Amino acid sequence: MIESFKRNKQHWLAAVVLFVLCFVTYSNSLHNDFMIDDYGLILENPQIRSINFFLNNFIPVDHPKAKIVYYRPIPHALIMLNYLLFGANPFGYHLLNLFAFYLCCLCVYGFLNILLRDGRVSLLASLFFCSHPINGMLVNYKTATGYSVLICSVMLSLTFYLLVEQKNNKSYLVISYLWFFIALLCHEIAMAFPLYLAAGLFFIKKYRLKQIIKGCFPYGVILFIYFIFRLKVASLKSNIINKIPIFEMSLTNYLATFSKLVFWYISKLVTLNDIVLIWATPLVRHPLLGWNLIFICIVLGCLYLIFVVWKKDIRAFAVFWILIGFIPVTMACLFHTDLGLMIEPHWLFFASIGFFIFLAYLIVRGGEKFNKNLIPILSMILLVAYVLASRQHNYLWANEKRYCQFWLRIVPGYKSVMFHLANCYMRDGEYEKARKLSEQALAGQFDDWQIYTNLGLMDYQEEKFTLAIEKFRTALKFNPDSAVTYNDLGNALLKINDRKMAQQSFLKAIGLNPFLLEPRLNLASIYQQQGEYEKAIALLKRNLAIDPNNEPSLFLLAEMDLSAGNKPSALELAKQLLVKGKDPEALVGLGSLFAANRYSKMAFALCSRALQIDPYNKNAHLQLGKLYGNAEQFNRAIVIWQEGLRYHPDEPEFKELITEANELMVHKN
Repeated sequence: MIESFKRNKQHWLAAVVLFVLCFVTYSNSLHNDFMIDDYGLILENPQIRSINFFLNNFIPVDHPKAKIVYYRPIPHALIMLNYLLFGANPFGYHLLNLFAFYLCCLCVYGFLNILLRDGRVSLLASLFFCSHPINGMLVNYKTATGYSVLICSVMLSLTFYLLVEQKNNKSYLVISYLWFFIALLCHEIAMAFPLYLAAGLFFIKKYRLKQIIKGCFPYGVILFIYFIFRLKVASLKSNIINKIPIFEMSLTNYLATFSKLVFWYISKLVTLNDIVLIWATPLVRHPLLGWNLIFICIVLGCLYLIFVVWKKDIRAFAVFWILIGFIPVTMACLFHTDLGLMIEPHWLFFASIGFFIFLAYLIVRGGEKFNKNLIPILSMILLVAYVLASRQHNYLWANEKRYCQFWLRIVPGYKSVMFHLANCYMRDGEYEKARKLSEQALAGQFDDWQIYTNLGLMDYQEEKFTLAIEKFRTALKFNPDSAVTYNDLGNALLKINDRKMAQQSFLKAIGLNPFLLEPRLNLASIYQQQGEYEKAIALLKRNLAIDPNNEPSLFLLAEMDLSAGNKPSALELAKQLLVKGKDPEALVGLGSLFAANRYSKMAFALCSRALQIDPYNKNAHLQLGKLYGNAEQFNRAIVIWQEGLRYHPDEPEFKELITEANELMVHKN
């Protein structure tokens, strides 16, 4: 593709246009906040905080309680690398996603240009792919970098296959096989790749059936090997096939409901409105005949147009690509039994390319037939509409609360969305709204454990510890393997002074999830109070092996080192916290400990750092002023306290300390 760009300046112009369009379309998404899966996969995932666990993404952890719902090592590895680069800064994730999406658009353009040999259709289809809101998830969702790699990998694999004939170089086949393998490690929908390749060879390259089978066979072998491995790692039987009987549906029920999914997706491509991450519909019970007749007529109509009317031209190829895209949906739509049949637009990135090819072809050929001026006019009208619609969807993605409210309006009664929206209210301290939504989200199924855990956490925050314990134990009835819930239960048990049961809960949590940091930290605190310092230190060091920057573990370890008189180790930990610490209260607390142990220099540094992080922090002003006062630098102490009093005028301690410092200055003079 790069060589092609060098020979043709129009390709460079296309690359610039795609870059500008990407930025114009998604510039208002760069500051959107974390949401939904971002919390579990990024912010609350200890396994991504150390590069030492990078290979775990590719080689599943051999642990008796480790359960893999799906195997997508490259997206998970990218999540880890993104976190190590950007931490909890959402801007970095969006910027990287935007760049990755731009590469997707380039790869789509390059592939179509080589396959179709029609620069205008290739460019227009790529521009539509870039600006249509159906693909906005690739930029807006922090964890979507892997999907961009998937699209690039499939496009590059197809491109290198085409280059074998064009360049008469069979070494390109090896590169094509490699990109296909990478695509499989990104997402299961890459399993449809041989069909996409076959469509291109049949409709555009005009290959015979024997040639197509020969060309696709090596990819089938790679796919078979992957499929066998995939079944061992994350069985399709346990995830999908076992769920089919739960639906209690006939083939006619299934086809009627599946047709609604297809019509919903196609309507979103056309209308641009109300595109959500997941859309679902209950099983169609009636009128079955009407829905089935519509579905069968449309499928047969498409096949008639493809193989009889259009035969082997771009339109036939484009529509066939759209149909291929729905093949993975036939099984994936059964994933959530409580929703009915479901569809996720990001399963159909490749189907959307077919739609954009078809649309671009109609505009270009229609313009050539009637009036060439129609080509830029119609193209610009569509692009403006797509950009405006995408920017509106970017606005909806701004934060989890706004998006979930929008999502719930489109898919009423979707209990998973209720759960996420309840999380938003809970984080904002709006417990009444959170409880109401949480109770509505209860379904008497496995996922209820998360809801009862959150209900327990709200009771815990309101110091209703007995009620919280009841909620946590109810959650464990739904999911006995929830390490998070066992940790929360342990915290509540500590509040009612049941230290023995709390300790057992923390141990259980560690056994269920060895990567979870909080239960190990809580257990270390218990051991510290019991004087079992060696056990506590071992637990804290294990935490730091998982997350070298885990502040609570660093603070507790530094505190224990100070208590034990291990000054060099305590100072080393404190230096690390000065650079990486972000919790001002913890920094002030550690500064107080260093001050109590007569390490004034480090105490000053820690409290000053706390004020840098949070200039309004009351305790930082109080403690830093006291440090200056103890050093008999009363003027500086008074300045710090006066600043704190300005921010916290209702705090009497500032006035008392300022009065006392003035008296001491008079006495000293």
